[in-house]
Amino acid sequence: MIRFIDSKISKKSEKRNDKKITIEHDLNFKSLGQDIEKVFILKIFKSLGFEIKVKNTTYTLISPSHRFDIRNQQDIIEEIPRVYGYKNF
Repeated sequence: MIRFIDSKISKKSEKRNDKKITIEHDLNFKSLGQDIEKVFILKIFKSLGFEIKVKNTTYTLISPSHRFDIRNQQDIIEEIPRVYGYKNF
């Protein structure tokens, strides 16, 4: 006999977080312990589907609609070693 947990299927999805996250290259990405080139960082975020606006060394990012886990600057910074490879740091 199969028992079912009381649950409901819904067409609703979690609301997209269109929050803009602004991050300063020199202050934030140097915290990774390596000097990472601006071009490389932009390439990573574009490949992940982020919307990016650049003003000098400041980036304003909006995460793709499926990335509900991106909520703050730390989440943005963590994407670099995740994509580049933790062993490279």
